[in-house]
Amino acid sequence: MEEVILLRNVPLISHPGMVPLYGYCNEGGHLAVVYEFKPFDSVVNLIPKDDFTWLQRFKVSFGLAALLKFMHAGNSSPFKPFIVHNLDAAHIILDENYNPSSVSGGIFNEGITYLSDCVIGCYGYTNVGTSGTGNCSNKEDVFAYGVILLSLISRRVHTEEDRKAGVPFIYEWAVKEYEAFECQNSKFSLVHKSLSEGGDFSPSDGYKITKLALECINGVEHERPTMEQVFSSLLELEVAKQHADFLGANNAHA
Repeated sequence: MEEVILLRNVPLISHPGMVPLYGYCNEGGHLAVVYEFKPFDSVVNLIPKDDFTWLQRFKVSFGLAALLKFMHAGNSSPFKPFIVHNLDAAHIILDENYNPSSVSGGIFNEGITYLSDCVIGCYGYTNVGTSGTGNCSNKEDVFAYGVILLSLISRRVHTEEDRKAGVPFIYEWAVKEYEAFECQNSKFSLVHKSLSEGGDFSPSDGYKITKLALECINGVEHERPTMEQVFSSLLELEVAKQHADFLGANNAHA
């Protein structure tokens, strides 16, 4: 039972990006899990809010990248690498210090599993060209991360009302914006104006983080970066250099 394998993986469940495990019981094929956590809010709720700052948004993206990097690396030997098949903004919960934790329903129901067992990802957070094809690459997590990153920097969320109205997904909107941008200038940025006007924002970060997000949602799976590469790119941004202590960059899990 893969949930139990996960719960016995001490290095993984001890990662600061995972909700702290209080205990679990597995009897008669029924699994009950208790987590110790005081949530502040979910990422999806905070994304459109005015008081969710650029620095706080970057901290969320940085912390999530650190977690995915750790999971994909398979550092918890003798366990294999893990991937998250149903990653989305609604399943990322923040504490009062804006540290992200994954509380995906998949933790309880095969959403986090070995690379050999696959399920379809979350609606709007998967590449429609590969979802449902049995694809099991961790590059699907990279794609979902790219969508979350785009949402964070653009202050856009895709609601149920949007889906019913046929509004493009976040990644579809981003690609169209990029393609429509004159000469596809290297200074193209999807960072919302209200965020770019903040004191912690550097214009060069806007171009770079937009480029990184677009690379993550590349339709060609093998051309997407790894989460290790994503994490390294985030570290190179000015906001990471100037606020390393606030972000926990000096103590980030390898």
